[in-house]
Amino acid sequence: MFQPREYLLREKGHSTTLKGLGEVPKAFIVCNHAEPPSDEKIIAFCRKHLAGYKIPRRIERIDELPKNPSGKVLKKVLRQRS
Repeated sequence: MFQPREYLLREKGHSTTLKGLGEVPKAFIVCNHAEPPSDEKIIAFCRKHLAGYKIPRRIERIDELPKNPSGKVLKKVLRQRS
């Protein structure tokens, strides 16, 4: 089974991490294109490919995902931004 990040990575090169922040999932979007997709397109894509509880209710666009020296995403830092 694919996780949300894997689905969104496939969608035109956009990368994200999607974590359940309490009861409300939030997507952090790093856009690699000059014309980023709208929030509605991102949510529509998620509705098509994900279970209802994994669909993000909030979307935040960021320049890059915070990572540690070994390249792992710092989820704790993302949770603090919420």
